[in-house]
Amino acid sequence: MVVLTNLPPPTEGVRHTEKNTTAVVGEKNLGDGTLYIAESCVAWTNSGGEGFNLQYPSISLHAVSRDQSAFPQQCLYIMLDSDITAKEPKPTDEEDEEEEDDEEMTEVRFIPQDNTALDPMFEAMSGCQMLHPDPEDLDSDEEEYEDEGCGDAEYYQDAEGFQHLTPEGRATLAHLESVIQAPGQAGDFSHTMGGVNIEQNGRDDEDDPSQPTEPMEVGQFDDAEPEH
Repeated sequence: MVVLTNLPPPTEGVRHTEKNTTAVVGEKNLGDGTLYIAESCVAWTNSGGEGFNLQYPSISLHAVSRDQSAFPQQCLYIMLDSDITAKEPKPTDEEDEEEEDDEEMTEVRFIPQDNTALDPMFEAMSGCQMLHPDPEDLDSDEEEYEDEGCGDAEYYQDAEGFQHLTPEGRATLAHLESVIQAPGQAGDFSHTMGGVNIEQNGRDDEDDPSQPTEPMEVGQFDDAEPEH
């Protein structure tokens, strides 16, 4: 179950407030409350003043989900890099613990009563997320460019990169592809998370006149932002 606390909602740097918003953490529906998207965190509280907050460094991805075949209601979808559902610990051996660590994540959905609020919610969260870059990514970039041998690093794209993923990486990619796809609106390009099928809608491709101009598939998310 999700642990709710009496922490007050943020009052500074709040970029969006949405009342009458249902919170679903994992498979648990927490009921209606108010969503606060602030520069410091994302917080939700119910009418009794109990709620929870999400720190931006723990958010792996956020997106707008409109595909009601995947989830019955349109929502702001958030993937966390840890399990916040407070499950009871089970005794396991060391190998099982490592596997569980790889699989730990939580899906959070915020469902506003007014669906037109989804885009402003997404935009506010995107702006706040940019204020919290991943320190590990920054350190990694600095080390890469300071290393004299960085030119020898190997990079993979499309199907070639998929072949170099670990089994855990492939499983994570498969899960993401099952719940999210890149933008598919007119003028945008749509592609799978694996990057194997890429297509741009309505573009002029002089090098390849036979390039199709219709997206192969429109995903369930109109907007998506991977965090790391």
